[in-house]
Amino acid sequence: MFQMPGHTLETKLQIIQAAKTLFKEQNIIGVTMAQIAEVARLGRATIYRYFRSKEEILAEVLQNESENIMLRLIEITKGAKTAAEKLKRYAVARTEAVQEFMEIYRKSLQTRNLFSPRIINVFNNLLSKELELLKSIFEEGIRTGEFGAFDAETAAEGIIAALCGMEAIEFFGKLPKQWPKKTEKFLELIINGMKSLKKGRVENEEANEDVAN
Repeated sequence: MFQMPGHTLETKLQIIQAAKTLFKEQNIIGVTMAQIAEVARLGRATIYRYFRSKEEILAEVLQNESENIMLRLIEITKGAKTAAEKLKRYAVARTEAVQEFMEIYRKSLQTRNLFSPRIINVFNNLLSKELELLKSIFEEGIRTGEFGAFDAETAAEGIIAALCGMEAIEFFGKLPKQWPKKTEKFLELIINGMKSLKKGRVENEEANEDVAN
């Protein structure tokens, strides 16, 4: 028996969750609005009251997933005491979170509207928020003296570009299954490089003091 629609937001989330379940289980192109209505335990008319098409629901599913990713990244980095630890937690959490996101994204290639402005905007917003998070972590490390001096924004852009590149390789099935662990090791290399900048700066300052004396 179908449920009568209740609160607007609750019903919308109910539809999104039902669609997400179906998108993960089968090819997106084969999923119908009737199936989504059945899994959501709602009438088809209710589904169309919120979404005009399956592509609109897909965009909303991806938006919902991207928001969950950011909430997870922000929450998991909060508990870390150092910038380096925040970066490590970020790497692990992002890899795990993005895997589920990419599962839906891979299947969404079958749809004509994958590169619609709305879906592209979802990805752009996610990347922008990630950049801000990484930049704030780098700035914290520089401010506390944990890292050497460098351009935090450029570093954040470089990390995101590298991670997206690794995910693109995995997306087409060319990256080894242990790529989450490799992502963590990649961030460790970056962290060590940032710490070496600090070491080099300190050595230079000490050398300058010796010359001055």
